[in-house]
Amino acid sequence: MHYSCEINDSSTMNRVLVTIIINQMLSWSLAALLDPEGEMPVYMEVVGESEYVTGYSLWYPTGNVSHANKCEEILFNQAVTTARLRIDYLPNNTLVAAADYMRLIGRPVIYFVGLFFNVLCVCVLLRRELRRVATCNIMIALAVADCCILFNGFSYWVEYELLHPAMTASRGLCGLAVFTVYFAPEMSACMIMLMSVERLLRHINTPQHEVIFSTKKTRIYIVAILVFLLILNIIPILLFDIYFYECGQQICWNIFHDSTELLEIHNSKAAEEGNYYSVYRWVALVMYWIIPFVGLPIINVWLICAVWKDSVRNESQVQESTIPTSDSGLHRDWQVEEQKSVTRMLISVTVAYWIMTTGFNLTQADIIDVYRNTTDYERAKFSMIYTVFTLLFYMNHASNFFLYCLSARPYREEIKAMWVDIKECIYTKREMKGARRSHVLSRASSYGSITRLAGNQEV
Repeated sequence: MHYSCEINDSSTMNRVLVTIIINQMLSWSLAALLDPEGEMPVYMEVVGESEYVTGYSLWYPTGNVSHANKCEEILFNQAVTTARLRIDYLPNNTLVAAADYMRLIGRPVIYFVGLFFNVLCVCVLLRRELRRVATCNIMIALAVADCCILFNGFSYWVEYELLHPAMTASRGLCGLAVFTVYFAPEMSACMIMLMSVERLLRHINTPQHEVIFSTKKTRIYIVAILVFLLILNIIPILLFDIYFYECGQQICWNIFHDSTELLEIHNSKAAEEGNYYSVYRWVALVMYWIIPFVGLPIINVWLICAVWKDSVRNESQVQESTIPTSDSGLHRDWQVEEQKSVTRMLISVTVAYWIMTTGFNLTQADIIDVYRNTTDYERAKFSMIYTVFTLLFYMNHASNFFLYCLSARPYREEIKAMWVDIKECIYTKREMKGARRSHVLSRASSYGSITRLAGNQEV
């Protein structure tokens, strides 16, 4: 039977539109019933064998699963720490896109700014007046360690944000990158602790400080800590296999971008008796987080109390034993300002270390697990959490110039003095160049101009 229908009026058109809308709503409802968790399509760019490429998030296996499916799950969850995760939200993927751009742009900006100011800090502290001071020697070692952290960050940026092989290019580059990301932060934390102890002893017992923290002994302490951390961090790199091919990819295993499950799969297949992460996670956590997290507040509070007591003692001595003069008042004001400057610096260092390293260390210790997610929302959320923790970690090591130099007046004055010396050096070189040129011109004029000499020759 043939039916013909002609839509001639507006009421018929409205009925057709309503029917289309109802059908579309019914299809969406049916899809929701089939997908109660509200999963959304996900794209993950994977370089490797085609059998490991994941197309949708609703593939999670249950019970006894195959090795390929397990690899898919692991690689898919690991994507929250790289630029490989792409979640098609409705109407957009704002959260994941923001995390991607924050890492892609924020990382190199922090690296360049941090390297510049840490190198400037080293230049200031290497001046003749400062490099003879114990505190400044420790600060030089701290700035060098921070430079190593920031420079090493470029390899992680290229590997996991630009998706080009940097760490996975060779076993040597992998070992160097993983070694540095553990060694340099531990060196930085130890230098902060050593500097806090040195300042505390200087206020508690100045004569004893001059004996224990002389310039020569301070340098010996720095070298001893350096050698200890080198041995502590290089042995696990040599003993355990962290560079391997698994799940269709070349892996340079590190806790900051790789799941522990991936390492367990490799160890089980390779019959490895030891586990790099289970052995080393607490060593790195204790050296970089637990000891500074507990020790810095205690030392700094003790130091602030010692500075305050010295200030009260000095003020009472000045009031009792000296006649008030303009010079004594200026000297007392200068001492108070110096003590306030040190106090501000200590508080800023402690608060910055707490805020900027806690999240990173919680991730490193697997207390906050960003790799075991079951929904796309969790992946997006942990991608942003991981991004914030990582950027704060690098900002901590990029901001030490401001915390240790700009927050204390002596360092600001030394920076100004260095800038004046640089300008004087440039000005002196220009004057010497101008004087040399004028001397050459004067000698040339004494012989006459070239035209005049040519005229004399013709004659």
